[in-house]
Amino acid sequence: MSAIRSTLVVCAFTAVCVTAKDTHADIQNPSAQTDFLNMGNQIIGPLGSPTGRRASSVGTLGSTSTTFDARYAWGLSADPTANGGTNDTTVSGDSRWSMTFDVTDAGPWALIVQHRRHGALTTDPASQFDTNSASIAPIVAGVTGATLHSGSLVLPSFVFGPSDSTVDLAINQTGNALLTGSGPSSVTLSFAWSNAVRAESSFIVAPGAIALRAGVDTSFTNSTIGAYPGVGARPIALDGHFVSVTLVPAPGGVAALAIAGLAATMRRRR
Repeated sequence: MSAIRSTLVVCAFTAVCVTAKDTHADIQNPSAQTDFLNMGNQIIGPLGSPTGRRASSVGTLGSTSTTFDARYAWGLSADPTANGGTNDTTVSGDSRWSMTFDVTDAGPWALIVQHRRHGALTTDPASQFDTNSASIAPIVAGVTGATLHSGSLVLPSFVFGPSDSTVDLAINQTGNALLTGSGPSSVTLSFAWSNAVRAESSFIVAPGAIALRAGVDTSFTNSTIGAYPGVGARPIALDGHFVSVTLVPAPGGVAALAIAGLAATMRRRR
């Protein structure tokens, strides 16, 4: 290829360094968005006497000619007694978001994708008879405009309870994948999963409170179970589903070497 400007050294996952020529390959037009089935910001329960809340947001964290970082934040809380309620309460919602961008390279290229879901499950049972529970489903991921070569964009489920314990349980799931392609392409990475929290009493006393905190404050009138910094003094900016994409332009035989090395690294890290 012509117009080779410089040598690019990419150290993938701190284990494999690949040297390739910069061939004017670029990431352009990056954006992150939710789809119409994604849960919005909603107060749950009767008007004036809320029992729960769910919320989400999405945004780009930064981009260069070869990188793109985005974050989806979400949260759900159930606290039926905060405003005089006594009924068991379930708050649920779907997380659905995507990243889109264009790759301008005329030759073969690879995308290193690293992602993680980070947050906390926090409970405050009213008595030993409470049975709080929560779940985050596995990620259902999709890719268009590139081919999944190795690794995975799927993260496993998280399940808690039923339990009467008071907890502040960290959620920290990580994964990585190697995508490949050739020539100009419009790439979309999509992610979807379901969430639920339930505050339930197994006896005659009222239920307690529970929240999944993953980067959005879901406190509401008289309830702080879903607040930030809240229990554990969590920095809100460090929670969420984070996805980082790095473009590796690799002409000729170097592309195969890069892909083989990165794939071997991911196999060793599973």
